[in-house]
Amino acid sequence: MSGTALAQAVPVLLSPVLTRLYSPEAYGALAWSVSLVTVAVLLAGAAYDQAVSLPADRAEAAALVVGMVRLGAVASVLLLAAGIGEFLLFNTRSHRLWFVPAATGLTVIFNACSAFATREARFPTLVRARVALALGTAAATLGFGLGGAGEAGLLGGNLLGLVAGCAAIGTATWRADGPLLRAVGGPAIRAAWRTHRNCPLYLLPSSLLNTVTNQLPVWFLGRLFGAAPLGQYALMNRVLGVPLGLVGSSVGDVFKSQAAAEFRATGGCARTFGRFARGLGLAALAPTLALLVAGPDLFAFVFGEPWRTAGRYAQLLAVLFAFRFAVSPLSYVVIIAGRARLDLILQGLCLLAAVAGWAAGAVSGSAETALLVFGTLYSVVYLLYLGFSYRLAHRP
Repeated sequence: MSGTALAQAVPVLLSPVLTRLYSPEAYGALAWSVSLVTVAVLLAGAAYDQAVSLPADRAEAAALVVGMVRLGAVASVLLLAAGIGEFLLFNTRSHRLWFVPAATGLTVIFNACSAFATREARFPTLVRARVALALGTAAATLGFGLGGAGEAGLLGGNLLGLVAGCAAIGTATWRADGPLLRAVGGPAIRAAWRTHRNCPLYLLPSSLLNTVTNQLPVWFLGRLFGAAPLGQYALMNRVLGVPLGLVGSSVGDVFKSQAAAEFRATGGCARTFGRFARGLGLAALAPTLALLVAGPDLFAFVFGEPWRTAGRYAQLLAVLFAFRFAVSPLSYVVIIAGRARLDLILQGLCLLAAVAGWAAGAVSGSAETALLVFGTLYSVVYLLYLGFSYRLAHRP
């Protein structure tokens, strides 16, 4: 967690400079493109990264990793062909046509290698990869911004960061497990897919619902209220949501490894669950209170007065960010316990909560109302996740 927090400190500290080099509209374009990549990555990987930690056989886990990499390559080629077709048919000149295919393939590779490193408890490798990704993104984005690249600079900076992160974790994974990965063939991949068919059957729809729910603010803000509010939300999410999510994910990597081991040994993971729940809850308390009390003033002071609205959005979503940080890692108990259907149902409730929030925003004509309702209802579903995870962790 500390390593990932350090990695995220650089782009967060650099954000006051970047907000003076890039406009809210440029951040809005980045948010829209990243939302497309997020959905494409999920579909390409078929949620197999969530199963890498489960098999006792390392060869089976390696087969899942290699299979994901191949799926990512196929998805990138298909997306590139679709982008070329869009350009030829409609003369579309959007930067997303080159960004989405490349970012999708690189992210699938990063996720596959990260899942294997988590399984093997190679947390220093994960930290180095995330540091490389964060520093690469920050340096490239700053360089492009100083050169006046605009929207293309934000997209290009994020893409170069992915290249750096993939190079770091891919090299480390190949150095440690090259012979094991090279030995994986088509029959082994197909056998692993059959064994973990619950991933595309249940976890993929569940993850897709989660992804769509989390991307609804990007889609609805842009459609209902324009590019500027979307840019405000994108900055807020970039400096708060993404770092908190990555730090929580780092804790989750350790939790997955330890909870899965305890579950295999005892049929539950109450000890690991309690230890992580206390730590995550305490870690979320201080930043949540700071945002609730002074979110708009903090953003205006750090990023400039034009970004005060982003602080207001952070204030409205502070409780949701706290729940996402503290509960998301713990909710992996549902997967460890083999309750994929329950996860799908809960993700469906998340989507309903999000749709209700944005319906309220459309009726009221207020982005703040939409975010408030969205954040409140989504937080209630996180409480349900916490309750079910607690019960499953403590079952005899």
